[in-house]
Amino acid sequence: LEGIMQAAREHDFAVTMIEMGGDKPYTLADASRRMVERPVDGMILNMNRMAPDFEEFVPQPGVRTVILSMYAHPRCTTIDSDQYGSCELLTNYLLEHGHSNMRFVAGPENSISSRFREAGWRDTLGRAHVDAAPMLRGDWSADSGYAMGERIAAEVLAGGSQAPTAVLAANDQMALGVIAALENAGLSVPDDVSVVGIDDALEGLVPHNRLTTLRFDLRGVGKLAFEAAIGESSSIEAIHVPSTLVERSTVRDIRG
Repeated sequence: LEGIMQAAREHDFAVTMIEMGGDKPYTLADASRRMVERPVDGMILNMNRMAPDFEEFVPQPGVRTVILSMYAHPRCTTIDSDQYGSCELLTNYLLEHGHSNMRFVAGPENSISSRFREAGWRDTLGRAHVDAAPMLRGDWSADSGYAMGERIAAEVLAGGSQAPTAVLAANDQMALGVIAALENAGLSVPDDVSVVGIDDALEGLVPHNRLTTLRFDLRGVGKLAFEAAIGESSSIEAIHVPSTLVERSTVRDIRG
């Protein structure tokens, strides 16, 4: 939103925002109809859950429409951070540091971002001929990460050849919860278990933040979305904005 607002100021536009209903069913058609009742020059629809009419959706005549989503659309440009590539990058990073036994803590099942992050993790392991361990699922919160961390800690303390040496959490808050649970069980991060997160959301909030993670260029996504919504190009694209690895101190290299 900050990226959209900044781009709007630079182009001397105002921004009108409406919110579609939380847990209530919604469609892109409903959202676009509500928006076009206002004097708008372009439209950006943020779709963090799959809309039931995604494939059939037809934008309002004369109003360029951009959808914030990883999924490509036949009639609208879509833009998002590269959710798939983020986990591809992190999974390869852990593999390169010797971690073939890793657990993945996913977000909610209805989250598009979580689906693509899980697919990036699973596919990358497959390409490396590494079997994926059973996935764990949280709800983006640190508390859910803590609950999953308790289960992982029990596996580590039980030992054995399949005991995880690393955890990839689908966001930083869950990663923080995993670290707290591991340390409360007497384990060290990263000496006993390495942990990585996604989104770099803890910087400035957690003192001495040491989590290795990925940083999304969210302002860049917003700026691209605004420019696509007011632009004159007729081309339809699916744009995935790459992320940046932020190395701190929660990953140990265990290669022999």
